[in-house]
Formats: sequence, C-alpha cells, structure tokens
Amino acid sequence: MGNAFIDIKGAKQNNLKNLDLQIPLNALTVITGVSGSGKSTLAFDILYAEGQRRYVESFSAYARQFLDRMDKPDVESIEGLPPTIAIDQSRSVKTSRSTVGTMTELHDHFKLLFSKIAILHCRGCDRVVERDTAQSVFKKLSTLAEGAPVILTFSLATSALPWEEIKSGLQRAGFHRLLCGQTLCELDDLNEAPAGGEALQVVADRFAYRAQNRKRISDSLEQAFHYGKGKLNLFLPQEDWRREPFSNHLHCPHCDISYRDPTANLFSFNSPLGACETCRGFGRVIDIDLDLVIPDPGKSLSDGAIKPWIHRARRMRRLLNFCARKKIPTQKPYGELSEKHKQLIVNGEGEFKGIRGWFRRLERRSYRMHVRVMLARYRAYLLCPECQGSRLKPDPLHYRIDGKNIAEVNAMSVGEAQHFFDALKPAGAADQVARLILDEIRRRLGYLVGVGLEYLTLDRQSRTLSGGELERVDLTTAIGSSLVNTLYVLDEPSIGLHPRDSRRLVEILHRLRANQNTVVVVEHDPEIIKESDYIIDLGPKAGEQGGQIMFAGSYDALLKDERSLTAAYLSRRKAIPFPSRNRKPFLQRSIKIKGARANNLKNIDVEIPLGILVCITGVSGSGKSSLVDEVIYRNLKKLKEAPTANIVDCAAIEGADKISEIVLVDQSPVGTTPRSNPATYMKAFDAVRRLFAAADLSRLRGYTPATFSFNVEGGRCETCRGEGFEKVEMQFLSDVYTSCPECHGSRYREEVLEVTYRGRNIRQVLDLTVTEALEFFKDSAEIKQSLYPLRAVGLEYVRLGQPLTTLSGGESQRLKLAAHMARAKKTGTLFIFDEPTTGLHFHDIERLLRAFNELIDQGHSIIVIEHNMEVVKCADHVIDLGPEGGDGGGEIIATGTPEQIAKMDRSYTGVYLRPYLTRDTASPFTPVLESVRARHAVPSPADDNAITIVGAKEHNLKNISLNIPRDRFVVITGLSGSGKSSLAFDIIYAEGQRRYIDSLSAYARQFLQVMARPNVDLLAGIPPTVAIEQRLSQGGRNSTVATVTEIYHYLRLLYSKVGKQHCVKCGRQIRSLTRSQILDRIGRGYRGKEVMVLSPIVRGRKGFHKEVIDGARRLGYRRARIDGEAVDLRSPALFNGLERYKEHDIDIVIGKAKAGGREVETMVDQGLRLGNGVIHLITERGEQIFNQRLFCLPCGIGYEPLDPRLFSFNSRQGACAQCGGMGFKWDFAPELIFADPRKSVRASLTAIADSFSTNAAHLQRAVRRLLQELASHIDPDKSFGRLAKKTREEILNGGSGPARRQAGGRAAFGGVIPHLREIWKDGADEANNELSALLNESQCSVCQGRRLNSRAQAVRVDGKSIWQVTALSVEEAKEYFDALDLGQGKDGNAERDRAVAEKITREIQQRLNFLAEVGLPYLTLDRRADTLSGGEAQRIRLAAQLGSNLRGVCYILDEPTIGLHPRDNAMLLGTLKRLKDVGNSVLVVEHDEATIEAADLIVDLGPGAGVNGGHVVSIGSPAEIRNNPDSLTGAFLRAEKKRLGPLREFKKSHWLTIRGAKANNLKNLDVRLPLGMWTCITGISGSGKSTLVKEVLYKGLKMKLGQFAGRPGVHKEIAGWQSLTRVVEVDQTPIGKTPRSVPASYVGLLDEIRKIYTLTPEARLRGYRPSRFSFNVKGGRCEECAGQGKIRKEMNFLPDVFIDCDACAGARFNEETLSIRFNDKSIADVFRMTVEEAVPVFHAFPKIARPLKILDDIGMGYITLGQASNTLSGGEAQRIKLAYELGKESHGKTLYVLDEPTTGLHFADVEKLIHILHRLVEMGNSVVTIEHNLDIIKEADYLVDLGPEGGEQGGRLVACGSPLEIIQDGKQSYTARFLRDYLNGGGAKSPPSRHKTAVEEATA
Repeated sequence: MGNAFIDIKGAKQNNLKNLDLQIPLNALTVITGVSGSGKSTLAFDILYAEGQRRYVESFSAYARQFLDRMDKPDVESIEGLPPTIAIDQSRSVKTSRSTVGTMTELHDHFKLLFSKIAILHCRGCDRVVERDTAQSVFKKLSTLAEGAPVILTFSLATSALPWEEIKSGLQRAGFHRLLCGQTLCELDDLNEAPAGGEALQVVADRFAYRAQNRKRISDSLEQAFHYGKGKLNLFLPQEDWRREPFSNHLHCPHCDISYRDPTANLFSFNSPLGACETCRGFGRVIDIDLDLVIPDPGKSLSDGAIKPWIHRARRMRRLLNFCARKKIPTQKPYGELSEKHKQLIVNGEGEFKGIRGWFRRLERRSYRMHVRVMLARYRAYLLCPECQGSRLKPDPLHYRIDGKNIAEVNAMSVGEAQHFFDALKPAGAADQVARLILDEIRRRLGYLVGVGLEYLTLDRQSRTLSGGELERVDLTTAIGSSLVNTLYVLDEPSIGLHPRDSRRLVEILHRLRANQNTVVVVEHDPEIIKESDYIIDLGPKAGEQGGQIMFAGSYDALLKDERSLTAAYLSRRKAIPFPSRNRKPFLQRSIKIKGARANNLKNIDVEIPLGILVCITGVSGSGKSSLVDEVIYRNLKKLKEAPTANIVDCAAIEGADKISEIVLVDQSPVGTTPRSNPATYMKAFDAVRRLFAAADLSRLRGYTPATFSFNVEGGRCETCRGEGFEKVEMQFLSDVYTSCPECHGSRYREEVLEVTYRGRNIRQVLDLTVTEALEFFKDSAEIKQSLYPLRAVGLEYVRLGQPLTTLSGGESQRLKLAAHMARAKKTGTLFIFDEPTTGLHFHDIERLLRAFNELIDQGHSIIVIEHNMEVVKCADHVIDLGPEGGDGGGEIIATGTPEQIAKMDRSYTGVYLRPYLTRDTASPFTPVLESVRARHAVPSPADDNAITIVGAKEHNLKNISLNIPRDRFVVITGLSGSGKSSLAFDIIYAEGQRRYIDSLSAYARQFLQVMARPNVDLLAGIPPTVAIEQRLSQGGRNSTVATVTEIYHYLRLLYSKVGKQHCVKCGRQIRSLTRSQILDRIGRGYRGKEVMVLSPIVRGRKGFHKEVIDGARRLGYRRARIDGEAVDLRSPALFNGLERYKEHDIDIVIGKAKAGGREVETMVDQGLRLGNGVIHLITERGEQIFNQRLFCLPCGIGYEPLDPRLFSFNSRQGACAQCGGMGFKWDFAPELIFADPRKSVRASLTAIADSFSTNAAHLQRAVRRLLQELASHIDPDKSFGRLAKKTREEILNGGSGPARRQAGGRAAFGGVIPHLREIWKDGADEANNELSALLNESQCSVCQGRRLNSRAQAVRVDGKSIWQVTALSVEEAKEYFDALDLGQGKDGNAERDRAVAEKITREIQQRLNFLAEVGLPYLTLDRRADTLSGGEAQRIRLAAQLGSNLRGVCYILDEPTIGLHPRDNAMLLGTLKRLKDVGNSVLVVEHDEATIEAADLIVDLGPGAGVNGGHVVSIGSPAEIRNNPDSLTGAFLRAEKKRLGPLREFKKSHWLTIRGAKANNLKNLDVRLPLGMWTCITGISGSGKSTLVKEVLYKGLKMKLGQFAGRPGVHKEIAGWQSLTRVVEVDQTPIGKTPRSVPASYVGLLDEIRKIYTLTPEARLRGYRPSRFSFNVKGGRCEECAGQGKIRKEMNFLPDVFIDCDACAGARFNEETLSIRFNDKSIADVFRMTVEEAVPVFHAFPKIARPLKILDDIGMGYITLGQASNTLSGGEAQRIKLAYELGKESHGKTLYVLDEPTTGLHFADVEKLIHILHRLVEMGNSVVTIEHNLDIIKEADYLVDLGPEGGEQGGRLVACGSPLEIIQDGKQSYTARFLRDYLNGGGAKSPPSRHKTAVEEATA
C-alpha cells in the first residue's frame, strides 16, 4: 500500500499560492476559510477534477467527449488520489423519471423485494394466486370427509385433428373416460366428439378421499398436472358437482387468468415490462388543460369564456352557429351548462370539431414557433388516465406486501416508509429471502431520516428538490451504494439544515468515512467543523489576498491557533456582535396572513412586522419556504401588480399597501458567461462608458458610449468579439482559453485604448479593485453610488472587470445583495432573503449583518429564512415553524424576540439558540460526538477490507457468497465455462463501474455502456472498477497502433488546433484574408453576375440540429443547403430536425444578388459573421470558399477551418477519396482467381465456389451462375494458361474480343473480376470475409499509402505532416515530442499554440512512455492493428488502459497472458504488482500457472463447467489451493509435468520445407516441419510465429491445393506438400453471428435429430417433414416470435428489452410441433439439453452420438444444443470446430493449423485438448500449433522456436528439434530455458533454474 495521504505539491490553481499539503485518506476533512479564499478551488478544481479525470481516462475517447471535461489542474503532482465523486448542489436533475426512490436506489430494492415475497391477488376475484403442487392440492383435500368421492380431470382443447386420432391418442396414454356435464362417458362408446365444442374433461382418476391413500392420489394429481399442461379440476359429486380448479402456473383457475412471473423489472416504471403504456412510466400525460382554456367558468360563451378564441372572430362565429343548431345557451355562464352541452363544446360533433379538435389541428402546425408558444400556454401535465399516476401497468399493482402494492409504498414519505418496513416481518421462507433486502431498505431509509429528509415522499421527482435536499439525497445514495476507496467531495451539505439536523448529518458523514472512503467537505458550519478528523483553513483574506494555508490539523489544535480567523471565532476570541439597539417595528405597519395552507402549512395565521429584521426558522421541511416563497412573495407580488388579483394558498393577506415593492434575493447564479462582471452587474459601467465617450479624443473621433462596450460591434476587438481570449475546443480534453493574439486580452481595438480618463484607458479601469475605483471616481457621484454597496458587503477587493463566473458562492450571494441595495430607490421595500449565509464564513456573516442594518436604517424591511444561529440571535423578530418536518410540521411553534424564543422548550430553534445568547456559557462549538468519532459506524461487511458478495446467481453461478480481499492480487480460475467471467465482469466490474457512473450527469450516462444490474442479493465493499478485457478479434485494417492507443486522437486534435495549413497547389503556408480582400475578389471576378452566398454552420456532425434550423428561421433566413440539397427552412419535414445518427452538413443561404452592389456586401458581412469567417460563393462557374483565416491568394483557393475529422482516415472529411482511407487499394487478383494456370477455367471457378463455407451458400450460387454465363461465350474446359492473352483479359475484365465473336455476336461477357466486385459491393460482412481470400493489396497511387487526402497532408506542425509523425517508431516519436517546442513561432500565435499543444503533447508522451515500458518501442505508430501479434495487441491494450495514476481502484483483467511468452509474463506480472503496490486491487481471470502462483489469493470455481459449474470449490493462497483435494486447479498445480502422448520417431517421417520466408519481419527463413507429427511453433511475442504459420505456410499450402485463403506471405517455395489433400485452420472466429445459429447445427447433428422426430408415429400420422422441426422456417415454429423464442420490446426512452414470447413461452415452436415427443422430450427440450445430458438420450443413433461424444470428450459437455453461437467464447468456438473435424472420416492427409488453442482453457481442458490433438496425429494427420503454453509445448513432437526478440529483432530461427533436444541445446532460446525449468518442476516462472530430475529421467 502507498502512503495514507493524498499528497499535493505545488498547487497554483486560481488564487492558490503554490500550496504543498497532505490530506489524510479514510478521514473526514473539512476545508474552511473566508469566502473567496480558495476552498472550492482546492476541493473541486484540484481534488475532484483530477480524481474524476484519472478514472474517466479508462473510458473510451468517444464516451469521454460527452462527459464534463475536467481541466488538468495547475499542480506539480498529486499522489495517492482515489477516484473522486462530487456531491454538490450544482448537479441539476432534469428528467421526470428520477425520483427520491430511484436516486437512493430504494426503488431498486423495492422491485427486488416485491419480486421475491409479494403475494399476487387476482384482478378478477381478488383471491390469492399461487402455484399449486400435488402436495398442496392434497393438503386442500383434507377438508373433505373421509371417503368423499372425487373425480379428477384435466382439460384437453379440441383441435382440427380427426376425433378417431384424438381418441386413440388418449387411449394409448391410458385414459378411457371423459366427464360430459355430470356424466362419466367411456371413450369406446363415443363415435364423435362431445357436442358443444368446449374443452374435453379427460378423467385422470376417480377416488374416494382417504388420508392413507396419499401416494396414489398424489401420483394421479402429478399425472393430471402433466397432461393438463399445469391445470387440473376436481369435481365433487356430493356437493352438486362443485368444480375446484387448480394450476401449477401463476394462474387463477377460477377466472382463468394467467400472470407473468414476478421479475424485478415488472415493478419498474423505467422498464418496458412494468411501465404504463399510456404514459410510458411518467405517471402524467401532456394534454390540453381545460382550466387554462376556460379560466373563468362564470363567463358565458358569448362573453369569451373560451380564452384562446376571444380574438378569433371566425372561430367564435362557428361556435355560436353550432350552439344555435344544438340549442346550447350562449348567454348562460359556462359553469352552469349541462354536462352534455359542455362535452359537445369540448369534443365537437360533425363539422364542428370542438376545442380539442381545434388544438389537434394546431398540433399539426407546431413546426411554427408561434404555434408552439400558443400550445404551451394551454397545455399541462395531467394525471395519466390509465395508471392514475402510479406509473405502472395494472398487473404489478396486484402484488401486495402487508396489504400494500408498490405504488402505495412509493407514495409514502420517508418517515412513513421507515415505520412500514420496520414493522414488516415476513414469515417462513419469505423471511430468509427478504432479510438482506429489507436490511438494505431499512439502512437507506435510516440515512434519509438521518439527514433530515423524513418529510420527502419517495415518488417525489428529483428535479423538484432544492439544492440542499438534492445534495443530501446524493449523500445517502453514496453511502447506500457501498462504494469503497472513493474520495467524496461535498459542497456545504449543511445548507438548508437546522442545527438539530446538522448533528445527524455529521453522523452520516462519519458513516461514509467508516465505509473506508475519504470525505472532503467545504464547510463553514461549526457543527460539522468541530466533528471532523482534519481541518484545512485557507486565508488570510479573499481573492488575490487568499490562497494560503492558515492552518492544517485537528480541531483541538485549531482552537489554539493564533493566525486562523476561523479559530478566532470558534474559540470565541472573536464574536459576531449583538445589535447595538433593539429596533421596534413601524407603528401599525405589518403584513398579516390568514389561513396559509400551501403544502404542509396547517391553515396558520402569521403577522410580520415591517421596518425590522424578521427571521423565519424551523427544522428542515417545517414549511418555511412554503410560507415565504409561495404565500408571502407570490401573493404580494401579484397584489403589487394588480390590487384585485386572486390570491392563492391562503385565505387573506393584509398590508400589501404598506410596502412600496417586494424583492426576492435567492440563490440563483449571478452570471453564466465571462462577459458579465461586477461593473456591469452593478450598472456602474454605463456611467464609466459615458465618461470615456465625453473625452476630447472620443468626441473628435465620433465615439459613443457603445464604442466602449465589449458586447457590441464598434470598439471591441472583433477577433475575439470582446471576450479577451480565444476558446479552443478540445473535444475529449477540457477546453483551452488563450489570450487573444489581436488585442492581447484587452478586449478592445488599439485605437479605442488610446482614449483615457484621468490617465487610464478603459482596460486599465476594468483592472481596478472596488476600493481603487471608489478613489479613482471620487468626483462621479453616480459611479460611487453604484459601487459603494460592494464595499458595504465586503467585496472591496474584487476587480471591476473580473468575470462573475470566477466568484465563489458566498461572493455571488453578497454581490446580489449589493445590487439590490444599490437599486432600492424607494423606502419601504420588503426584501426577502432565502438562506443568505450560504457559503459565508463567520467574518462574512458579520459584514452581511452590517449590510442588513444599513438597509433597515434606510427604511426597508427584511425577511430572512435562516438556520444560522448567528443571524437568528441578531434578528428583531423570530417566527419559528415546526415542530417537525413534512406532515409533522406547518405549525407556528413560537414568535417573538430571540430571547423569547430561547425560553420555549418546545422549540428546537430555542434550544440551539440559548448558548449564543448567553455570553458567559461555554462555547457552543464544543465537539459532542466523540462517541461517533471514536467508534466507526455500524459494522458493515466492508469492515474487513473485502468485496463482499452474497447470493450471486448471474448466469450459471449457484447462489454463491464470498469475500474477496481488496488491495490484493487475486486470480479467479476454474474450468472453462465455470462462471469466472460472470463473477469478475458481469458482477464485480459491472457493479463497481455502474455505481461510479451513477454519480455522473444523466446526459453523460447515456453515452456510456452501463452494464445491467447483476443478479446478486448483496454486493458491498466494492471500489470503482476498470476492466481490461481480452478482445479476441484482431484490430481491423482501419486501426493502427496510434488509433488503438488513442495517440492518434490526440494527434488529430493537435493538428486541427495548432497545425498550419499549406496550399495543396503551390505548397505555401496559408495566410489570413481581410473582408475588403474578399469583397474585392468577388467584385473583380464576378461583377454584374448573379452570385449566391452561403454560410457553413454544421460540418459532418450527427444529431437532429433542430436548434440550428430554428435559429436560422428566427433570424429570417428562408433557405438552406442540407447535405448538398437545397431545402426550404419552413418545410414541415424539418420540424422534427434531421436524422439523428447520420452526419450532416448545413449551409444557410444568406441571399442571391448581382456582384458589385451594396446588397452582396451586406450578404458577405452577414455570411462571415454567421459562418465564423467562412462563406461559400456559388456562381455559374461553380463553388468557391472564402475564409478570412485560410485563403491562398496566389492560387485563389479558400479552405474550410481545420477540424479533427480532417485528419481521420475513417471519416469522409479526411480519408483519401481513392482508397477510402485504407492507404491501399483492394482488388481481385487474377493470380489468386486462376492460381494454377494449368487448370481449366471451369475447374478454377468450381474450386472457388467449393471453398466457400455453408454460411456463404449464396456466393457458391453466384460463382456457378457466373460460370454458366461464361460457358455461353467460351469453352470453359480449356486450360486458362493456354488461352490467348486477349481472351484471358476478356475472361478477367470483360470486353468484346474473341469471346464475342465465338458466341455469334451475342452481348459481351461482363468479366469475372467486375462480377466479383459486384458481389463484394452487395455482400454482408460474413460473405465478404470469404471473398477477401481472392483480394490483393496494392499501395494507393493517390495518397501513396498515407491514407489522408491532399488537404490533410498539407497541414503541418513544426514542419511535419501528420503522416510523417505516425511513420515514426514509438522510440523516435518520444524523442520528437520531447524536442517539440511551438513557442518559437513568428506569427503572433506562438503563445496560444504553446498553451494548446502543451496539454495535448502531455497525453501523447504519457502513452508513448507506457508503450515503451511494456516492451514495444520498436512498433511504428502507423503499423496496422491486423498485422500485430496476439502478444503485441495485448500489451498495447494494457498500455492504453494502465497509464493513469489512480489509487483504490479495482482493475479486472481477462486472461492478460494470452499471446504472451513466459518471458513476457514476468514483465506483465511486474506491472500488475506495481498497480497493487500503489493501493489498488487487481483481479485477474486466468489459467496461466505463473500468474496463479504469483497471486495473493486464488478463487477456484467449478467443479464442472456450464450447469455443473458456478460453485466456489476453494479459495485461498496458491499453497492452500495446491493442498486442497477438492480443487481441480490444485490437482494440476501439484501434478508432475509428464508427457501424456506417445513419443514419435522422425525417421520414417516426410518433411515439409519452407524456403526463403521474408514476410513481415521474417529474415529469409528456411524451416522444416515433419508431416504426420505434431509441430509447435514458439517464440517471444512479435517474433514472427503467426506470419510464418498463417501467412506463409497456411496460405501457401491453400494455394498449392487450389484453394483460397488470400495472398501468401513472401517466400521462395514450399516443398514436400504433395502428400497433403487438405489444410484446415481451426481458429477462434465465431461459428455463427446470429442467435439462429447453434452448435448442434454446426457439428451436423441437428438434421439427424429432426429426422428422428419425423419418424415418430404422431409425426408420420400428421405427415410432418424434417423442416417442421426447424425454427428457421414457417410451419413448425412459433410465428409470434418467428422462432426466436424472444420478443423485442422497443421503447423510445429506454434500451430495447428481450422477453420470453408469450405464445410459446420461449420454446420457439408452436403447440402442434411441441406435442411430438421422442423419449418423452419435445424438440424444444432437446435444444435445452446440455451435450452431457444428450449423450445417453441419443446413444442408439451413431450419427448423433459420435459428435456428441466428441464434444463431451473435449470439455464442451456443458453447452446446450440450442445455445446461440454468438454467445460462445473464441475458445469454445475453436473446440466446436475441432469436434467437427474429429467427427469427419479421416484419410490422414490433413494438416491442421491452430493459433493458441489454449486461450480460455483451464489445465483440465488443456489436457483434453492435448488428447484430441494426439488423436488427430494418430489418425495420420499433421498438426501445427502456435503456442506459449508449456503444457502444449512439452507434448509436441517437434518444436520450432523463433526469435531471439520481437519486431525487427525477431524473425530468425533460434532452435528446432524435439522438446528434449531443444532444452539440452537451446542456448539462445528463451523457450528452452522456461521449458527446462518447467519439466524440472519449477513451473512457468522466471528466472529458470537447473535441476537434475525430470529431464535426466526422460533422457535416460
């Protein structure tokens, strides 16, 4: 583990003064200090920004661009930083889906609880619905009298089958009677089906009930359930033939209603399974609100009762005519009309469509802005008529727990829910199931109560919560999520909390810390400061005078500190003074409120005296905001505007005439852009500008006050538009702001700055502080009056031009107060302040109270909602609400002076106020929670520093529970398919990442692949997780080393931001073009000719772009060019925007006119402004671009602005048009199509058709059609090589030569190659993969292999194009970027370029360093990903992921040793150990022995695979596992490394010789391989193994055998191949890409199984053919789901969900097909069988039994016959292919090529694989494997070791021979050293040692 501190060095962010500090881990730290001292900078801009940025680095670059881009803070170093989550008030929740219940995850636990223990009541009869069994039915029979007769039947639906067939079928099954009404009928007596057409009641048994006959009756019941498909009936003849129905499904037999099984998502309104279909789970629908349409029912129709029609004469005329026809009175008040008349007016009749019809018509025209505004006025969210606001479908509401359904539980307040769940005591088995879930629910409800939120209802929408409430809900969510090793940064969580609740909040913070997290709180509340573990006090003052550490240490040490201002107040050396005099209210002037009833107010009467400071207090949720905001402010505001206005939420208000105006000062932000500053906000800047405009120079030049504004054109700098800086958007990095190169940050043009006032220009004035400005403008009363309030509220240090966005929360609050003070011209204003002490230190509160006193002295009145006792004690009058929150509040507890309140025992405020009023008592700031601080919170499962998993049932896991220690190196191992990945990835990784991602914004979450919640009862102690998964498919041709490592993303960003465009024609660097030069060129070139000016707005961006289209319409533009098409912007087709997922180009048409006039000049100006300096000019000559920044004057070519996509060879903007960004052209090669010219044309094309797999049958047909067409032109049986050159050309490329003449003048043959191109163009990926074998690569002649178009190649940085940089190796690129310095340019942009490049190059260098560290310095950045070896690709993935410097994370790796030589393993293990040592957990799914031996702990799953796996077999250290008799892994670890197969002699063997192999890095290699033997090719990763075997040997032999696998790698010759007839690559590519493809069909046994089913008597009787039993063709399959077994549920607001088809219940077939049974199994049952289960079932059928037995033998017994092929791993697919090959009849002349066949295999599976490969060799075949696994290497007959290193240092033959020869002779060979040690019992470890054991024995 690392240090127990977060170590920050050299923090210089914002106003911090180069701070060095340590923040303790696993502690509660408070950062305090005066407002503006740098607290938020330290907590959020440094700790949070860096902690989140480092974790988010593990996400993809695509996902990162949508996240809040955190700037890398200005700090030298931060060590030991865990992933960070911020809990602040700025996180807005906008979605209506989020509720208090969903945010706190309570709803998720409710769903789980209801799915487990809720009791279902039938919607028809309200009886309890339960599943019956034979035992439960027998139990219910016990109410009958002994000997009572019972007739047991089951129902059989009548079908189209003949009655004789039905009858004989029943008799064969042993049933001979039917119950017809109340009569028993013998089947033999019935010649036709009973009349009535109802279901037949087949008698299963007749018996007299006796308890001792239990077995016989139970057997009969079981039989009836079986044949009745889960339903049976009992008829009681003695009780008037009463029928008692039973069902073993979730089915009400009385009402015959079936119900869906209760899954968790059935109870979720955020899932398509549970959400009400009318409102989609929102609980409300948007509709016309008739109360808004008819606001005054007292008006008659003719007087304008229908408000939107008042000014619409035609509409009114139609209404009155309709009323006359229908005799509806129009003079009568609308409210008095009959219900029928009202309905006619609302819904209309005939031609008159009514109010609703009129609005429906409007909705069709809602693409118009004014119509949308109109609709918004009369629409409202109304309760959903279907679900009545419950949000759910009807079915889930019939499940109840303790009489409550889930909607009723969600409607409870937190307090009520706590009582309900505390009292809930489930009985029996339900208690065991529910205990864990209930504990979690109670825990989370306890947290919510603990932070004072018991009054919130669980279904309250999150977006309606206040900032403080939202932060506290977030806080409880954080504790409930049980994340550990996380840094939580909180921003004043005590806001809105009464001191009573502050203490409970502290306990919650302690609990969060006790979960082994670090908690950092920015806070001023003494209740929280005194209970913290560590305090950092910043100061000494605010702004530039702050940013220093005044104190860091414990609370006790703080109180003794003399420098700290905070300590002075806490120790009471300083105190906020009491008011100097007691103020009395204005005589007979007060506001009286009667009967206030908003929200929870209990009809209260309140009197508020005026002219004094009135404080309204009370615990959280007691009704303060309801009283002040909703009753007082809202109603007084209305009454001041219209004295007769209707008041709401109270009976009456008196005294509105006693105030002149009412002002609410709330916590809304003061400024959202850097343009707003204190001078403009205080309205002082207007007067300043007037002063400057009055200067002599201004008058001489005609300057006006507007000239000195940086917000409008005129005097401002137009380069930065008065911003003073340039914002450089950095996509997935935070944006960079650099000083404007034109005005250097001054915001103004140079000539404007020449105007001065008293020796200062306008920029220098904006740099003055308030104090300096008051002195400077002492002669201007207007400016002084505006600025003086700033000094009064303590903001004298801020500068006049400081952007408001840089102010702290406390500074913003005081600025707002100052502005209101400056504007309160009339006396008698009533000010309302909502928690004005938010963000304020004691020192700031003292100043705030001074400002209040000043306002009151000016004759104003103040109402303050406040919990801060320092403010309450200074109030003149206090109104205390309570006694509790929510329903327990809303009453007045006490009113009077602070002293009177303090005497009230019933008042919580009084209790906490007392110590503040008595000067002699002990300080109220003494810690009281020592007991809480001393002991950690309630012991939790996380206390033992482990990830606790309880009840994991994901996939095949069998309800396992285990503890995995954190901060350790843990290996999860076990048989393939035993559940390792389910545990590691689907549970631990999914949940660790999901819990962290939940802290991100909802917007960001939609772009992240959030994995589904795992099926697990409890998961605790889990840190944030990062997965480094195996991607078995190689990178494509479009990927390079630079793109895979994301280096190319940063390079594209670098070139687009600081690249210098050069002209593609003349090569000169492009310069800027002025407006006058553009106009001059247009005038000279096109004078008198019509030109059209377009402004480019969007370039190649996906999205709807509705705001762009709406904005253009608003600006008055009518036309646009969208994706090259001219469109009318008013077109209804554009109302919903464009296609979301397609890239779009949008150019707005500015206008059309003749060049040379004023009109074109105006159009150009508008176009340049709108298009950011770029316009497109369309003339009769074509289109030309003019760009103010990028224009080549000599060539007259303009360029679009640089964009990162210009440098992407995967985008249409950057890719070379000729090769599509590939760098090479791919075309069909004649020498591959006609590989052997001696063969006839027919033989060559037939061989091609035969080489295609069954997945590409259409290709076979296409090639055969081509052959037929060719046969009508030439003789296809002639040898291709003997045809004339012209004929050969015509065959290949088509034409009209000899072939045409030979064919008697028919149409010319199109050519083989054009025909194949056509097939390629239309083909799917799978088919094209097959065709690719005939393709050849050749360098693109246009881009010379550089992939980019000429424009992208012409952009340079430091003189280099981007392709030149990517051509460098990793080592060379490191040197290049180390030396790169862009600060030396001469064009004025050098400083900007340096600032931008610094951020990007830092990211590039970090990635380059890591590539070098994992041993890949030799790779070039443009190396194609598909040419990398497996080991190189794996290390690149590691390099891309492990570069972050995080602590406390759980890294989860999936078989990281794949593709790695044992030598490279040591390097990998070193990297993983380093990760662990800095305080991370490392969890590896692995089978490699060296990795297992290096682990601190091993989790061994098994004992078998698939259904036989999913148990924890053993858990412990390597030594403990080795000694565990139950562990298969342990058995192999302790086993001797003996050879399993026979030793073979080479003497009689034929040899295959490869000569002169030079492909990729092979060094003119000559290699011999024995045939009829097993050869293993080994060597370091990147040494050339795959190149030799797959490129040279496999493709070369394929070509020799007249088959096709692509162009072979370069070599001279392959000799000795003649004895081979086949060469087969058994790789890990999928055996099918759709769920319709299954293993049973691949190995060829499905056809045989279908044949068996067609031979059954029933199938023969019905004439069923094999296709009847296929789910891919109509007839036998279920047509509801088209044989898929699943139905896709689409909902536009949620991901699609697949649910079992209701018709076939997931069986895929229809009922008739399923009724055909073999061995009492339907075809669906067969698909559900595992291979292991199927072996005995089909043992009598050799064609089926043989492949099944082979699958079982190779360890695939656990897969089901119907498992979708796309769910199989690469290793599983490879073994199925092996089984297929083994199942074929062998002639012993096949060469099998396998690339790392042990991928994903456990030792036991490797052993099975070894036996299979030996079996293949024993059958006379040859096997060549590429492998690093020493178990495989020792088994091979012959080894070829390549090396000695990877890349350019590889490609040589290091050693060859048998394993024994290699280990004795291989000096240069790493493989020899590791193999020697392995055989000597040392395992696959490094360094190897020399022993005299197994090797000597073997030699002897």
